[in-house]
Amino acid sequence: MIANPLDHIERYAKFSPLYISFHVEALPNEKYGMEIIEKIRSYGVKPVIVINPQTPIRAIQPYITEVDMVLFMSVIPGKGGQGYISHVTDRIIELRKRIDSESLDLLIQVDGGIKLDNLHIPVGAGADVIVSGTGVYSPKGGNNKYTPSEMIDKMKQVERQTK
Repeated sequence: MIANPLDHIERYAKFSPLYISFHVEALPNEKYGMEIIEKIRSYGVKPVIVINPQTPIRAIQPYITEVDMVLFMSVIPGKGGQGYISHVTDRIIELRKRIDSESLDLLIQVDGGIKLDNLHIPVGAGADVIVSGTGVYSPKGGNNKYTPSEMIDKMKQVERQTK
């Protein structure tokens, strides 16, 4: 998470990413958030709004129809190896219901504390995209039997079985 995301978009956009994300917690007001979305789109990049576990979900409501993805942080950002914060599951379910009922073109991404043994929770709640760092690369994440490539394959199997 960075302060003043509007000042950093050009630097990231020059690498031609598919997405650029920004935290709702870094926005002083709704107008600034809309300026960020507009600037990201001006580079042909898709905007993603990120929300931390402790931030009320109403904070992202003004942006739901303006972004291409919502990223729910399921840990407190900044330190790898944390456990999945379970109340994030309710947020995923809430947003999935809105996406489905309003036929929104919006992906849900979840990042933090996701490992092979709990992957079914966010996927079952409606997540489309999963981020797993220590769950793939670290023995602390339970990956002491598989290479990262094998772990990703195992996670894909769980995802297919869950959906």
